[in-house]
Amino acid sequence: MYRTDRRDRSHGGVALYVTDNLAINSEIVRSYSNGTYDILAVCIEKINLMVIVAYRPPNTTQELFVEVADKITLIQKHLPVPDTEVLNLGDFNFPHVNWEILSLEGGTAEEKQQARLLTTIVEVKHLVQFVTKPTRGDNILDLIFSNNCGLMHNYDLFETPISDHRICEATVTVNALLNKPPLHKSEESEGLARLNFHHKDINWAEIKNKLKIDWETLLGDENAEKMVSTFTKICEQVCEVYVPQ
Repeated sequence: MYRTDRRDRSHGGVALYVTDNLAINSEIVRSYSNGTYDILAVCIEKINLMVIVAYRPPNTTQELFVEVADKITLIQKHLPVPDTEVLNLGDFNFPHVNWEILSLEGGTAEEKQQARLLTTIVEVKHLVQFVTKPTRGDNILDLIFSNNCGLMHNYDLFETPISDHRICEATVTVNALLNKPPLHKSEESEGLARLNFHHKDINWAEIKNKLKIDWETLLGDENAEKMVSTFTKICEQVCEVYVPQ
């Protein structure tokens, strides 16, 4: 799980769960909260996919919205390779936008300013918004954008007792992404880098037990370089036994 916690507050934030086989080649590109608007961008290298998760509360000011919108735009401007797929999703709280024709149908002056900025980004970045059914009451608040109109296979909405929003369950065509080349060429991973530390079957207790070593005695007479080398080698030997590749 990757997450961005709401800054200076106990509630809020966004999170992204990535399956074990994809998490090993995933990394956080951006994690940011200004105390109101939260974003998290994760690059999943194996399938050439950038996932940007966002939460914009209804009381977001124009200044805070512009600040985060600029960061999202910058992420999309500097993708690892030009044909990287992008999924930008989350609760944006724009009930007065008609997403089929990108038009504004009400709202306060500040909401209209922010909505215009978002729809401009959608048009400039050639994004498609897939959600066309209400996700809370009669409003479409939870959105899914992508730069590939063929990426989304389908989506369904479900009622849930833990939120006044409906759950949006979307299916994307990952198989097509798997056939793409990696984001950048790299040599075969070595050492700890080739192990999947996100795997659910890791025996952490046994790893901890095996590493209960009198390090001071073992490394006491070594120089710094030798200490690091010995420590790393022992950790690798233990992890190779208890951590899947």
